[in-house]
Amino acid sequence: SAASLDDASSAVKEWQKSMQNAAIKHQEFRDDRFVAALDVNGYDTTHLLYLARAVTPGTYRVPPPQVESMYRPAWNAVGAAPERLVVRER
Repeated sequence: SAASLDDASSAVKEWQKSMQNAAIKHQEFRDDRFVAALDVNGYDTTHLLYLARAVTPGTYRVPPPQVESMYRPAWNAVGAAPERLVVRER
């Protein structure tokens, strides 16, 4: 079955709503990552949300989110990631 946010928590649904209002200029949904280009102003917080797809049950490591300025690569950060993602068989 397809991935869905129907059963997501209210916090996740708020992030989804705020992402729709974000200044996203470009998005790419790749097999191994989500890529986005967006405008940022000062120290504003922007939440980006993606669905991870796993076709085989098991325990997976999720890489941390990374951000980098296109024009000043020295401006970068690495976020926190969950310790693991568990996909159970249906």
